[in-house]
Amino acid sequence: MKNVTPPSTNSKKFNVDTVVNWIYENLKIIGALVGVVIVAAAGSFFYLHSQFKSETTATDALFSAEKKYQGVVSSIKKQPDLGNAMFQMPPSEAEKSEIKEKSEAIVKEWQTAIESHKSRKAAWTHAIKLASIHFDNKDYQLAQNVLGAVKAEISAKEPFFGLVHHGFGLAMLGQQKYAEAASAFDEILRHKSQEFIFPSALFQKALAQKSLGDYKGSAETLQKLRRDFPTSSVAEMSQSHLFLLKAMSWKDEATK
Repeated sequence: MKNVTPPSTNSKKFNVDTVVNWIYENLKIIGALVGVVIVAAAGSFFYLHSQFKSETTATDALFSAEKKYQGVVSSIKKQPDLGNAMFQMPPSEAEKSEIKEKSEAIVKEWQTAIESHKSRKAAWTHAIKLASIHFDNKDYQLAQNVLGAVKAEISAKEPFFGLVHHGFGLAMLGQQKYAEAASAFDEILRHKSQEFIFPSALFQKALAQKSLGDYKGSAETLQKLRRDFPTSSVAEMSQSHLFLLKAMSWKDEATK
């Protein structure tokens, strides 16, 4: 390519005619450079537009699936709408069964939308919602699948970290996989940023330890709960468990 040297503004001969002549002489090169800039700008615009459109479509799919599911629930529940979510009666067992049957395809659609959404925080929120539905139906394996996928990618810096691991631990408890449950609750307790959920994690870990036959370890976990979080609701619940565990621990020691 021919070297293009623009006219120097320090030259004594510099004038408007010189600049015009230089532009005419290098018009093709200048045009090519302008064309490259325009094409690059247009490409960036269309890429960002397609990304935005894709993100919007994915978000619509998430909320569409959730709305469809709520529509199924509303059409089946017989309890009157009291106008306040705090006072809503949960579906009966028969209604739960009907809701589960009629929403099977919607739940799959929802799961697909969660897996494909590029904004992972939006996906995590919906994963927790979907897992709670599986818990209501006692589908602990499905809850494990939903939360396990999120658990594999979420960082401990995220506020959802504790909720996801806690839910995963509950799914393990529901399937009587007590060692995996205890491990999930331990993972929460290793991260100070998740302290808001420590009381429940300690309580559930103690239940897992008890089911594993580790009565002494379970009692120690409950003692830590009562020592570190004395005003929490689960600390009060733990008192009766603690008495029983101490008795079981003493009996266990006596038989050794």
